[in-house]
Amino acid sequence: VSPNNISIVYPGVSLPEASQSVESIAAFKEQYGLTGKKILLSVGRLTTRKGLREFVEHALPAIVQTEPDTVLVVIGEAPKNSLGAGIQSVESIQAQAKQHGVAGNIRFLGVITDKNLLATAYEAAHVHVFPVRHIPDDPEGFGMVAIEAAAHGLATAAFATGGIVDAIRHGESGYLAETNNYAE
Repeated sequence: VSPNNISIVYPGVSLPEASQSVESIAAFKEQYGLTGKKILLSVGRLTTRKGLREFVEHALPAIVQTEPDTVLVVIGEAPKNSLGAGIQSVESIQAQAKQHGVAGNIRFLGVITDKNLLATAYEAAHVHVFPVRHIPDDPEGFGMVAIEAAAHGLATAAFATGGIVDAIRHGESGYLAETNNYAE
């Protein structure tokens, strides 16, 4: 097929009708012990490909050393019925955090289905982290969560792998780092 006959239409999300109130954001921060904290937000299923455990091992300790008031807020859980459900579990991420001295810098909120509460989490955060791993023959399809974060005015920091490069415009809606370059 000629490239001139191909159009790519990326998925999108509904834009919020309005920003969350200052009071809602303050209440969210108070409820989860986040007042005065630098909030890194991770939203999505805890799967091997998402790379959250590796982020906690390779990046979070250096971030906390530089910014001690940083808290990684995790919204989501491991898929219970998948073959590798235990590979990236809350427990495995907590163990990695404990081993690297950052266990007190993580809050697991579980699944949030309330759209207003999720919007509040996006708007309370300072950056969305999406440390998807490059796994041959198992690429991240697109990265809808990066589009959701952008719709709420939140930049995403991610590795340039899979469909994420189509979901994030480097320097505008987020930042793309070389795959596995945690320092970047």
